[in-house]
Amino acid sequence: WLKSAHKVKKPLTSKAVQGILSYGHKTLLEKKCMQIIATTLPDDDIKDLVNMFQTLDTNGDGEVCLSELKDAVDAASKRGKAKGGKRKDEVTESDILKLMESIDSNGNQRISYTEFLAACLEERHYTQEA
Repeated sequence: WLKSAHKVKKPLTSKAVQGILSYGHKTLLEKKCMQIIATTLPDDDIKDLVNMFQTLDTNGDGEVCLSELKDAVDAASKRGKAKGGKRKDEVTESDILKLMESIDSNGNQRISYTEFLAACLEERHYTQEA
């Protein structure tokens, strides 16, 4: 269904990059719990993330590879600079490799849709009380 969904271009945002960086510091158990939460969220809560994932997945195979992630992070960094933003921490090649390793919980060197959603969840999604 991901491939056939109507594609709306939504570039990777700096907020998403920060969420991904934060996700990298979570334990494997926390990551797996966040993946479960991500699969249960209403479509309205994740539509921007779905569009962002589809934009990242430039070859349309349903996963994001290292080069697709690098291109997206570079583009997000350039957009931030173009808007006059100053980044304290420039994202390096090493940082992008760390991003990939931190999101890729099954070790296949690709980011699945569920892994991406979990990494980009806002704190409000996983701190709500039942």
